[in-house]
Amino acid sequence: MRTAARILTAAALLLAALAAAGGATPVEAKVDAAILSGGDLPFPITLAFEDAYAFWALPDPRSNLDLPDGWPTRLDAQPVDLGTGYELQSGIAAALLGNNPFGLWRDVEFGEGRVPRSTYYPGIGAVELHIGDDPPRWARLDAGRAAILDRYIRLGRAGELPEQPGILDVLAADARDGRPTSVVVGERPLTTATLEEFWRIAGSATWPEVEVYGSRLGAKLHTGAPADYDEAIEAMVYGYAEPDWLSLEIDGREVRLAYYPTTGVIAGLPLPSNSAWIGRGFVIPPELREAFHASLDLPPLPPPSAAESTVPTGGGESRAASAPDSRLEGSSGNVAALAFVGLAALLAYASASFVRGRRRETA
Repeated sequence: MRTAARILTAAALLLAALAAAGGATPVEAKVDAAILSGGDLPFPITLAFEDAYAFWALPDPRSNLDLPDGWPTRLDAQPVDLGTGYELQSGIAAALLGNNPFGLWRDVEFGEGRVPRSTYYPGIGAVELHIGDDPPRWARLDAGRAAILDRYIRLGRAGELPEQPGILDVLAADARDGRPTSVVVGERPLTTATLEEFWRIAGSATWPEVEVYGSRLGAKLHTGAPADYDEAIEAMVYGYAEPDWLSLEIDGREVRLAYYPTTGVIAGLPLPSNSAWIGRGFVIPPELREAFHASLDLPPLPPPSAAESTVPTGGGESRAASAPDSRLEGSSGNVAALAFVGLAALLAYASASFVRGRRRETA
């Protein structure tokens, strides 16, 4: 009886894992983009994902993400001495004008042709908000959100940023400008020398944001192909590789990045998990991997052969996690078929074990 119960439990776990691997739709990070343009900028600059999220997201005490402490405040009159203005494309305009707990006005009508627009004036730290033909409304940004925009304007007009920088591009440019951001690895701050080397390496190549996929090796580049069946199942059964956490202190808020040495990936928001298979991140250029790793003052990377993680399967065997098995790679339909076949076999075996147990009890 105990054997049958264990098998039934295993069958349920297997079905749940297979359904999650084959039937779940990947959850992609959703964030309102923030774009600065005009003024003395050479071209429009899109804020890095982490900065755009922090700038736009509404305060939420339940969130585990570190956002700026304040929130913009309403101004009842147009400020004087505006200075240079920059067009700001961001969902914060709708949030400030909208009927929500953090909206500064509650009488604004939204509808067709009434798309909120905003202009940022760094000299006074305020935004001018427009919607339709309504008179402009004014709000002063809190210090944290103003600091985010001011960094992009300062570095952008100096020619230090590409059109779509990642967060490492932005902070590496800041370090070149004499403002190195502190980096804590786990709970260990980098020394002055290692911090300088870290930002030198981070600024030696462009770090474009990419989609990353959670696997048992940790995060890796997501290519759009279906996950290897064996890899997806074992990721759920055995869990994900533990990353080295990098904590960056930016304008009073903490940005955490997960560094996976085995795959050379840095995962940003949101981190890949059972509920969010696809996240944002960076793939370290191959030529920089060893130098980047050494700049974090971590133990040396293992040789490529030793980096192939193995996990036990049945019968004491092991399967390498690095090379996908093409025989097992397929669509969610194949996974579902395997789920039902496996479940039927387990249930049949459990039923037979139950009958044998009952016969022994009545003998």
